[in-house]
Amino acid sequence: MIRISLTPGKAQAIRVTLSDQDCLIRLVQRDSGLYMDLTANDTVVLTGVPCLYATRIVRYSYLPFKGDLFFLDKEGANDPVGDGLGIRFNLYYVED
Repeated sequence: MIRISLTPGKAQAIRVTLSDQDCLIRLVQRDSGLYMDLTANDTVVLTGVPCLYATRIVRYSYLPFKGDLFFLDKEGANDPVGDGLGIRFNLYYVED
């Protein structure tokens, strides 16, 4: 399991290599919650997926991504919000 470094804020884009995949993770805070777009090796994997506590984000093996991503809350079981990213809410990657 790998922790992906985030900073607090309403929007951010992170480039990271995960299992030989060049990934771009975009996070956007909206009134209705935090959402993720994911690109791996220049291929869009998903867009506009809600980020929920301890819930796999990629979920489906047919998508062009090895592994999965999920958020955990250090202080309870709440869904992540932008101003707590990297402090209270951490994003993790797990390999297949």
